[in-house]
Amino acid sequence: MGFRKIAVIANPNAGRKRQSEFKSAIDVISREIDCEVFFTQAPGDAGKISQSLAQQTDLLITACGGDGTVNEVLNGSNLQNPIGIIPAGTANVIARELGIPLNLPEAAKNLFTGAIKRIDCGKVQEKRFMMVAGFGYDAHVSGKVNPILKKILGIYSYYLQAATMYPFYKRPQITIFSNGQEYQGEFALIANMRRYGGELFFAHDALYDDGMLDLVLFRKFDPASILIGLISAKLRKGVPEKIAYRFRSKDFSLQSSIPIQFQLDGEAFWPIQNARISLEKKCLPVIIP
Repeated sequence: MGFRKIAVIANPNAGRKRQSEFKSAIDVISREIDCEVFFTQAPGDAGKISQSLAQQTDLLITACGGDGTVNEVLNGSNLQNPIGIIPAGTANVIARELGIPLNLPEAAKNLFTGAIKRIDCGKVQEKRFMMVAGFGYDAHVSGKVNPILKKILGIYSYYLQAATMYPFYKRPQITIFSNGQEYQGEFALIANMRRYGGELFFAHDALYDDGMLDLVLFRKFDPASILIGLISAKLRKGVPEKIAYRFRSKDFSLQSSIPIQFQLDGEAFWPIQNARISLEKKCLPVIIP
């Protein structure tokens, strides 16, 4: 593909139990081309490293970690050079959606055998996302999951945290404006991919290359609505319209009655009350099978 070197930006905490697999993946790359590994040490490091390397046009930048690491590399990218993905996180939703092997050496081989495909990205303020943007409870939870518990329980640590925090959560009133219409609810997801948090399909027909974003706006975020939504998402049916507003658009405006956190690809950000969410069509080249 014309690259002289591959730079692997790796989260050492992601997939810690897969160290031998990680080493094998690096060996696969090193047998074919010069490879340098950059380990992150704190949140935000992957984005900073990606940005510092982005001007080297003959360098393939590859994210090795979970969806948060991939998101940081995306936001540090120049959007011209393709990025690679070696999934080593908890859920690896982005890799699953793109068909990238979850086996690390096989994902490393894909960097040489795969094809470059441009995919859509969503944008909130100045931050981009590949998978999903969440406004309200999921961001409130994801920013507070205990790292030690996450290592032990994996994806189930989020479920446990969500259940224990819910009784104390103050539900906001969220208003979404799009296409001249106004919708009100208490929890919003804007999806660019089908999966959420592993194998939940709240927006079951969202596609990363259709030029649209899919809104799922829960009318109420009460226990009954959550249960029905979770069951439907687990069955890959999407959230029923009696529970949530469902439609597609390229542009949304959001207002909240109180400051709420938002998350992009599972990473929580600062509280906001207003946001614009827009689509950037086929803005990111990614190496996929």
